[in-house]
Amino acid sequence: MHLDCKVNVWEYKEKDKKGKETIWIWVTDIPLCKDNVFKIMRGGRARHKIEKETFNTLKNQGYNFEHNFGHGNKYLSEVFASLMMPAFFVDQLQQLGCKKFTLALTRFKSKTMLWGHKRAIFLRFCLT
Repeated sequence: MHLDCKVNVWEYKEKDKKGKETIWIWVTDIPLCKDNVFKIMRGGRARHKIEKETFNTLKNQGYNFEHNFGHGNKYLSEVFASLMMPAFFVDQLQQLGCKKFTLALTRFKSKTMLWGHKRAIFLRFCLT
């Protein structure tokens, strides 16, 4: 099956204070014109930042996101990732609205440490 789809591609170059150049390239089916290209570029940059920060949190703050991939047969890694996302969402809600969670997170300095202490509680009990 062959689908024809017209897209727009544009490139944005940015130099930081030290002179390092970063090149951003987007592909979209949104019609581009002089009036909307800057706004769309800013939206794309914001989305990239949010995604990067989210995956960084999932990989490096105790969720072990990349560690789960490749384990088990067929769809197990997808199941792990699918279960992790609602857990991450609940953690975000707690961080926004639960004073006890915020206090615990402040006490343990990082989510990795907080999750480690929570795991330790379960390890103290004999479950067999």
